[in-house]
Amino acid sequence: MKFWIGFHLGATVSGFVVASLDADERQRLARRVKQAAVTGRSGEIASSISNGVGDIADVATDRVTTAVGTATSSVAEALEDTGSSTVNPG
Repeated sequence: MKFWIGFHLGATVSGFVVASLDADERQRLARRVKQAAVTGRSGEIASSISNGVGDIADVATDRVTTAVGTATSSVAEALEDTGSSTVNPG
């Protein structure tokens, strides 16, 4: 209930202030509001990109981890099949 009282009071005061502005002040206010809206959209776009990059990084990390695990298991199985416990690099 307190929220709505504050909301209505703020809307009423804002309406009174805007109604008492002359044409130049209204244009300046409109530019500032538009700039704030663009800045907010830019922040949303940056956030979306950041989230997308994070999602891609998570998937890539999972795939690399899976690939390394598979490769490690394959090498271990190959070594067991040959009966060797050491790898001879040369």
